[in-house]
Order: sequence, then C-alpha cells, then structure tokens
Amino acid sequence: MPVTADTVRLAIVRETGTPPAPPATPAFKLARMTGEASAFAATVTQSNELDPSGQVRDSMVTGGASTGTINFELSNHDAFEEYLSGIFGADWVADELIPGIELFYYLVEKTFPGVPTAGASSFHRFAHSAFIGGTVVIAPGSPITGTADINGGPLSLATAALAGATYPDPGTEAVLVPQDVVVTVGGWSSTACFGNVTITLANGTRGVQCIGTLGEKEKVRGRFTAQIAARCYYATDAPLQDFLSRTEFPALVQIKAADQTTVEYEFEFPRCKIDAAPVQAGGTGQDVVIEMTISALYDATAGYTCKVTRAA
Repeated sequence: MPVTADTVRLAIVRETGTPPAPPATPAFKLARMTGEASAFAATVTQSNELDPSGQVRDSMVTGGASTGTINFELSNHDAFEEYLSGIFGADWVADELIPGIELFYYLVEKTFPGVPTAGASSFHRFAHSAFIGGTVVIAPGSPITGTADINGGPLSLATAALAGATYPDPGTEAVLVPQDVVVTVGGWSSTACFGNVTITLANGTRGVQCIGTLGEKEKVRGRFTAQIAARCYYATDAPLQDFLSRTEFPALVQIKAADQTTVEYEFEFPRCKIDAAPVQAGGTGQDVVIEMTISALYDATAGYTCKVTRAA
C-alpha cells in the first residue's frame, strides 16, 4: 500500500563523542515541516571494459553523498533553533546565538509507517549529518517559510527505533506571518515598502571523500556568511546611493507574535553593504521595484556578522 507523506516523521538528534554517535538515550527533536528531500545519491560509473558483445559488462558504485532540504513554516519550536545552532556552529547562550566555529553532527531520521506491513515502520537514518545553510522567506500573502539544508552522512535502514529513543511532541506554537514583521535597513527603510525579504545563512561545510569509505568520511566547516535579498518598491534613490557609495549600515528583522509585542525571533546584522540594487520596470501594469542584495559583514566591535535572539 502506498505511503502518504502526511504520516512521515522527521527527527534529529545531535551526536556526541569521537567518533560522533547518538546519545545513549537519544531525545529526538521533531521537525515541524511541510516537506523534505533527504536522500543518498550514489555515483554510479559504467565500466569502460571492452566486450565482444558491444555492450556494457558492469556498473559500479564509486562514490556518493547524502544531501537534502527540510522545508517548514516558521514557528517557535526546538528543531528550528537546532537548525540555527548547526548552521551557526554555536549553542544558544541566554537566548542569543552568534556564529562560532564548531561543527555539530546530527543523526537525521525519517520514519515511514506501514512499511513493509501495517503496524511496522521503516527507519531511514543519516548519521554524521551537518546543517550547512538555510533560509527564512517573508512575503505578503503567505506564512513565513524556511529551509534547512543538510550535508548528510551514510544511509542506513532499520525496522525499529533506537534503544531508549524518545520523540517529544514539537508543540503547537502558532505559525508566524509577514504582517507581524518589522524590517529596518539603514536610515531610509522607515518609509519603505518591502515586497519580500529572504535571509540566507550558510557555513560553507563541505564533505571529504577518502579511499576505503563509500561517500564522505569527513566534513570541514567553512566560513559563516549571511545575506539578505529584499524587494523594495521604488520611492527613493537612497538604497541606490548607498550601493554606489558603498555605505555601511545595520539591518534588523524582527518576527513578532500575533500580539505585536512578543518578538519570537530577531535577526540583527550590525554591518551591511548593498551588493546590487537594480531599479526595474518590468512591464505595463507593474510596479517599479528595487531588487536588492545585501551582504552582512563581520563587525569587529559587536563580534559577529549576525545575532539571533529568541523569545525567552
């Protein structure tokens, strides 16, 4: 019987020790998600052996890697905050998160109920996975959404949960919406109308493949980067002037709860520059917009490129 995506569970737990492994009694964090695409992609090579039949004699698996993306509607929940920890390479301290240099490994587990038979489940596990990047997308007319990108480890299959594993419910905190967001960019955004804002975070983690191992044996963390893409309806040349003069400015994105008072998540970028600010008249009946790309830079005084603050 086919399996519906509506019943699939995805959960993560941070690995510990050397080599990294799940805790003895893993307390998984369940993803609140709208979809996912985690899979092992093998590198399959056809043999170049000459054969009198004029046909292919063999094919081999010569490498591979696990990759994937978790898609979600943004809400205040543990898994989202763990994605951020993995991307930032640091733990939350007093409800604040700034970039570090740690490389955290995770076990990512997908559970498919009813496979192979009713009452059974199939567990797909990706050990030694890392969160390498993610986005938060804010646009009128739809919930705030996001992605978490995974550089995965080897895939293993099982028919039972890990011994001692628990799966606490992720909660029912409200999905956050764009009308409860405040965007501040430089000194001109107080009168600006933003059509959409996308925050992109990445840490440059890459896998290393070694002889004697199928897929990636090691991972190496790169540098942390943050970027803001924003569509601003054209009403002033101030953004374009900031781009031309390479003016530095702070940026702040506050995502509030429905009460308009509680700030669920605040993304602070103390030092930014505009990398592109084309003013575009797309066609008849369309508004003129500025499609801005803003890079966040390391601020030596603040000590970070980006700081995320969560509601206490």
